[in-house]
Amino acid sequence: MKERLSDALRRKPENWMIWGVNKQHQWVLEQLGGSGEELEFFIYVVQKTEMKGGLALYGIARERIELNGRYWPVGEGWLPFYLEVKGTAPGVLENPENPRAWNLIPLEELRKVGVEIRQGPQKINQQQAQKLRNLLQIKFQEDTSSVPPLFPQVLTLMCKIALLSGKNLLLVGAPGVGKTKLALKLAGAEEHLPGFELVTCREGLTYDRLVAYYTVSDETPKLVLGPLTRSVAFAWLSVALGFRPGWLVLDEVNRVNIEVVLGEAFTAMDIEHRMVTPILERALLGEIKKLLEGSVGLFVKGMLSEEEVREEAERLVKKFRESGGMPLPYAYRFLATMNMYDRAQLYRLGYAFLRRFAQVYVPSPYEEYKVEAKEKPPEDGNETVYQLLTDEKKDVVKQALKELTIHKHTPSLVESDDPIPLPGLLSRPPANVLNIQLCERGFRLVAKVYDESEQMNLELGLSPLVDCAKLCIVSSMLHSRGITLSEAELADFMLSSLVLPQLGVLAPRLRAEKLLGEESISKKINDLLNHVEKNLGKSSLSYRVLRWLKQPL
Repeated sequence: MKERLSDALRRKPENWMIWGVNKQHQWVLEQLGGSGEELEFFIYVVQKTEMKGGLALYGIARERIELNGRYWPVGEGWLPFYLEVKGTAPGVLENPENPRAWNLIPLEELRKVGVEIRQGPQKINQQQAQKLRNLLQIKFQEDTSSVPPLFPQVLTLMCKIALLSGKNLLLVGAPGVGKTKLALKLAGAEEHLPGFELVTCREGLTYDRLVAYYTVSDETPKLVLGPLTRSVAFAWLSVALGFRPGWLVLDEVNRVNIEVVLGEAFTAMDIEHRMVTPILERALLGEIKKLLEGSVGLFVKGMLSEEEVREEAERLVKKFRESGGMPLPYAYRFLATMNMYDRAQLYRLGYAFLRRFAQVYVPSPYEEYKVEAKEKPPEDGNETVYQLLTDEKKDVVKQALKELTIHKHTPSLVESDDPIPLPGLLSRPPANVLNIQLCERGFRLVAKVYDESEQMNLELGLSPLVDCAKLCIVSSMLHSRGITLSEAELADFMLSSLVLPQLGVLAPRLRAEKLLGEESISKKINDLLNHVEKNLGKSSLSYRVLRWLKQPL
């Protein structure tokens, strides 16, 4: 419900989720849509090793649903339906993926209101139902009848898939389109996740200001930990405790020389350098210990006690000392925003910086997003590039898998730190990690861009191909769970965020051509525009990115 990853939830209100009952209890759903009365569900979670049992949430069953492919974790004997959630126990909505953070309503409280829990579904009367409602937080009282626009959900899903594939995110677009709002949402601002920090980039921002600096108070110097250090320290403790970490947002990133400002963190952004490049030296770890000890209350949730959090913080600082400093967790991401209108007047983002980010174009809210696959994907692109992307025995796919499972080759400081912050997604990769049918259009278009780039004497290198392979692998894994973009949407996102931004280095040559009255590169860009229009349509992100490339810079 909270992550909105399932394709079946795309056009549904935000407080809808998918639930199900076993076929042997199909009597539960017999009155759904029949009597006209609302069918209310109260969901009780049984006790497990990682959590105590208790009442988790309640909602109203809305309609049955037919799901294509495997959805439920085990078995096939389920009857799924949409459930409109009305209230939850504390922690369930905020941390749906982490049962340890749930403060479920215990069985003793249910017995006080006359409700006993038995195995399997059971009926309760209206009086009991009202008492159970009173025990749960009423989370959704506002009108939820309106269906949210489709494109913001698709864009958010695209961003989440990129983050799962190990990429940092750079959101670009015109002023006022919602870049910062989306970045804050993805970084954990709405959920107040420990680790979330916002830095507005301005002249004067330095590496010291991000990491640690001294101020003078009453003529006494005082060491202050910067937002990057606080964010990473809290992210480490969150990961160690099994929570999703908050992340750092760099707003208007091109207003500073960001590669200089980030210092050691710039190298550590690369997933393969995380555990070998500390961003904070050992001498400052005493301040990290003080920070974590003074922030224990932020992490006391569900079954976790203050003492358990404190002990985990002490273990972390000890591991930092043993490794020579505090590195970046594999599960950590940077998010950044950039205004496309004033990019020529400010600092230019270098290739090394852009290579570490998926560059996501955020269109205006009033612009239509519609991907139209009018033709079969082109087969006249660079065939070598296509083979590199589709052959699991070749280096590109091997490197993609290595980066997605880097924690198995170079272990993190904590076992729960995973480069894919979605538990179990690649714990057992299938024999064929690539769903070629899902990624075919995207791979063909990438091969076409490489072919045209070669004719423009532009070498794009292997890194974007590895990123495309990672995006395909993660999308294939999610697709097997019923969470997916369409083939055309995935192709559009792959092309617009990972490959076409690399063509930005052509901007000076395009300007020179315009001054000299030549058009060779401009014609190649037009050829690419024609291919994108035929394969993805004029309302696609890829078409808009190429159109922006042709604008005077």
